[in-house]
Amino acid sequence: MTAARNVLKVDPRRAEGYFGLGWAYLKLDQWEQARDALIEALAVRPDYFDAFRALGIASARLQDFPTALRAWDKALALRPDDDELKQDKADLRASLSGALQPFRDRVALRPDDWSAYAALGDRAAFSGLFGEALPAYFEAVRLGVSPQEPKRGAQLFYNIAVVYRETEDWK
Repeated sequence: MTAARNVLKVDPRRAEGYFGLGWAYLKLDQWEQARDALIEALAVRPDYFDAFRALGIASARLQDFPTALRAWDKALALRPDDDELKQDKADLRASLSGALQPFRDRVALRPDDWSAYAALGDRAAFSGLFGEALPAYFEAVRLGVSPQEPKRGAQLFYNIAVVYRETEDWK
């Protein structure tokens, strides 16, 4: 960590210094500090594969799964043939998908319950599985929005907007 700090003292615009600091924090299990240093590295050098990869690790440890998956997507855009990273991303997605099963089961048991779909949408969005979040939220809206419950509808529509923002899909 000292070496990385010394690099930044000499040249605070060196992405490698921020990356070194972020990597040191990762090794010390200091996830937030690692994330912050890696974000700085990417601000200096937005095509830094190793920083995106490490940011994905730090974000996953912080349970910020959408950021982890986005970071790994950007890393894979830079190195599409990195099989190890592809496997790490697939493993994380499989783990997150498996965590949704109790919510899917609740929907199967109560297919007319808007709250079951809303809970599935919430968990899917938290996990960064936006492709599953949107249909769940839309079904919750179909089943549960009424003039008698305006706050419910507002919350569901807000959640839908957040998912669209996270996926950068504003169509």
